[in-house]
Amino acid sequence: MNLGVLSFAPNKYYNVYGCMPKNQHSIQHRKMGLTQDTVSFGAKVPKMTDVPLGTIRADKVFTPKAHYSRTINLSMAKDICAGAVPPMRHLKMLMRQYLRPLVATDKYYERPIEKVDSRIKKSDSLLAKFNAQNNYVQKQISRDRERYMQGKLPDQEVPDYLCYEKKGDALKGVSDIIGARIIMRDPSKFSVGLVLEALSKAVNEGKLIVTEVENYYPVLRSLPDNFIDAMRKDFGIKMTPRTIDDIMNPEFFSYASFRDLKNFSKTCKKKNPNFELKSKELPSGYQGIHIGVQLENGYKGEIQLFGRDVHVLKEMEDARYKALCGKSSNPNAPIAKRFAQLNQPGNESLKEADAEYTYWAYIAQRLKGVIRYKDPLNTKFLTAPPLVRAYGLDYNDLYVL
Repeated sequence: MNLGVLSFAPNKYYNVYGCMPKNQHSIQHRKMGLTQDTVSFGAKVPKMTDVPLGTIRADKVFTPKAHYSRTINLSMAKDICAGAVPPMRHLKMLMRQYLRPLVATDKYYERPIEKVDSRIKKSDSLLAKFNAQNNYVQKQISRDRERYMQGKLPDQEVPDYLCYEKKGDALKGVSDIIGARIIMRDPSKFSVGLVLEALSKAVNEGKLIVTEVENYYPVLRSLPDNFIDAMRKDFGIKMTPRTIDDIMNPEFFSYASFRDLKNFSKTCKKKNPNFELKSKELPSGYQGIHIGVQLENGYKGEIQLFGRDVHVLKEMEDARYKALCGKSSNPNAPIAKRFAQLNQPGNESLKEADAEYTYWAYIAQRLKGVIRYKDPLNTKFLTAPPLVRAYGLDYNDLYVL
């Protein structure tokens, strides 16, 4: 789930380890949009073996005849998905047990959680993800091999790679085969704190093993006048000076208060010494909390939490990310075809404008969610600029596809 090498398609703004130089981060990352999968935000490249890499590199990786694959076939993908059913059922049972008092119903409509969704990644989607990972890592290995032969890559700097020879290897490399989403009707920090409190109880009782929490919120940028005007025209929301001051607080867009996250992390760390808390600013505008969990039979899962307004945008924005990274399992779908225009030669300006639009669309969705959470869900999105709208990439148009 870390924003590591597996999360990125090759791009001139990232190095071979999936990291962006600091001087490029604030400017270029938002041009890529959200660099996350449907449920997961990627993963670090795991080690292939416990044997030190130096003892196996020459004959396994860097020899001319070496074929080093990290992909799987369709049969293995189907087997992995079938094996995910029992741990998926267990996760659903836990979510129902600990979160039920917070989920809205017809009788208790004022409860903060609108719904809890869960799913197993489809085999064709899983296969597409592995193939995309394999293509990128093969290119990385080729670059590393050339540098190693030239003496430019020191022994201690050679990264580890993972070869998927059996099902267990593949399970180590993907953290989002099983996913759940907690979709908040009321996205206030108080309500999210109640959710974390309920999950803490599951952790304390030994029912849930949390491996990491990633708290994502956008890189803060000054609000342009046209955005303030758009919020008034599109949604009837007036941005007062006080509202603008509140937005510029780094904690504003974090779904949970930093204090509640710290307390939840202490609980998780007590039960799992390897637990990690990571807070990350994303220039894409995305906001959410991602909770990695360890499930039975070696499977990993991820629980995502965000407001319902951000959720409906993320559903479309996921298709955008997959199109940019070549990971669409159905490239002929209407929405995939539209986003595929971003990768066409000569459309660099469109790609940049679309990333800028997506950033402000996320900001608008979050503000709507905070202010209008008592109202029925409003599926109107921020209006796109003319260039983006001309290519059919206005989220208002995409939503009806």
